[in-house]
Amino acid sequence: MKVLKKSMLLLSLLLLLIPFTLSQEEFKYFREIDTTGIREPVWVELDSSILDLSESFGNDILIICTNQEIPFHQEMKTGLVSLPVKQITASSEQPNARGKTFSPKNMLDDNSQSYYQNEFSEDPSQTTIVIKFDTFYTLKSLAFDYLTPPEKFTVYAYINGQYQQAGETIKNNMDLHSLKTNTLRIVFEHSGSIQISKVRIIGESFGRVLFEPISDLTRMYYGSPNYVQPNYNTDHLQTTIETQTLETSYPYLNPLFTGDVDGGVEDNCP
Repeated sequence: MKVLKKSMLLLSLLLLLIPFTLSQEEFKYFREIDTTGIREPVWVELDSSILDLSESFGNDILIICTNQEIPFHQEMKTGLVSLPVKQITASSEQPNARGKTFSPKNMLDDNSQSYYQNEFSEDPSQTTIVIKFDTFYTLKSLAFDYLTPPEKFTVYAYINGQYQQAGETIKNNMDLHSLKTNTLRIVFEHSGSIQISKVRIIGESFGRVLFEPISDLTRMYYGSPNYVQPNYNTDHLQTTIETQTLETSYPYLNPLFTGDVDGGVEDNCP
């Protein structure tokens, strides 16, 4: 009877290990996540490029720590917050009048009464605005709030050392189809002055994951065997109670997917 109980116990343990083994083999890469200091549940944000490569069992992300799945809850949201703009310039600008400015920077504030206006004598039919970010972002969409709209606008993205056309529209918004860039050049066509009160540049979607801490180190598997190389850089993903954001410690890409060059304990991905 004792032998039978032991056999049943071993069989149960094996059955518990099978889903872990199979699910782990579905993924080509894994990343060590340094969660030192977290002793309570914490929300972290993962961008869609990681989430898209991490899907398993529906939308669940496989997260393993010492051969145990980490309890977590995933909540999908859309990145509705505009990305931070480092610099915005225009080919012309209406001069200040009665203490009022018409700078392109007015498009970045939350004041609906302030706006950008071109100088018609310098740009009678076409005005160019250049928007620069502090780093490369994957962009989802672009939208403007007009007081006096243009006839249409065309977007050019700085990719691989040159500007490439991303599209044109007569609307006030455009889908950027997840292009990755650090600079946008928008050319407005018009027959008079244009007035723009707001610009919103939305990054890709992200998911929020609630981690229940088990130890100081967790592991996230991602990338199905069909993926040769992820389309983003991840080095040593880490999060702290202060930031509550999963982020890379420094930029690096290991194209060979080998070694431990980034300081991770056992990770094998770039």
